[in-house]
Amino acid sequence: MTLAPPPFNHPKADVILRSSDDIDFCVFKLFLSLASPHFDTVFNSPQSPYRPEAKAKLSVMSLPENSSTIDILLRFCYPSTLVDDPDLGDPGIFKILAEVVCAAKKYSVEVITKKVGLALSDAKVLEKDPFRVFAVARHSQLEKETRLAATYTLRQPLIPPKIPELNLISAMDLLKLLDYRIQCTLAVRDLKNLPLLNTPEWTLCPVHSPKNAMGKKKVKLDIIINKDEGVAVENSRGSSWKEN
Repeated sequence: MTLAPPPFNHPKADVILRSSDDIDFCVFKLFLSLASPHFDTVFNSPQSPYRPEAKAKLSVMSLPENSSTIDILLRFCYPSTLVDDPDLGDPGIFKILAEVVCAAKKYSVEVITKKVGLALSDAKVLEKDPFRVFAVARHSQLEKETRLAATYTLRQPLIPPKIPELNLISAMDLLKLLDYRIQCTLAVRDLKNLPLLNTPEWTLCPVHSPKNAMGKKKVKLDIIINKDEGVAVENSRGSSWKEN
């Protein structure tokens, strides 16, 4: 077995977490118990299945997650004085966010779900990769972030790029996203038929799109109407598209 890098190789650790790729994380039960009700229950249960191995002084917990996922999980469990939180916007980490959220829910580490939600709500990330964010959020069952990412996809071409994250979601999820786009487009086209008498050249109309399949809430839109250039749409987060 291979030891994980610092700080997860401390000689005074009192439990070992072993990843699916045979990396041993020597960690402290106290930190994990404080961050996770799941680990707290496991460590304090008299019926715990985890016992010291024949040649090991510490109890070994074999986990189904790989070392990259466990490393991120533990960094959120440990105090900030010992280890920094991972940069969830890092491309290498972003690729496994769905696995991280799945592990966080499994082991009841709520702080990770909140931090991932904040990372997926970052405007720069949404502008750059809205379909990637949508897929990760949908797979992770983060409803608020899924709806937000859906609005940012309106600025992109109808057919999403070929990204591996799309394998995380179903064809039905993509159909719902397409239906959402169609409903928003129809709402904008209806506005083009409104009379523009006694209005300035540019008219700002805050409206709500029809209730859509992507979430329970309607999407707030600002409709900017120009007699010559058509209709431009901007949502409350700044994402926009245009219907001529």
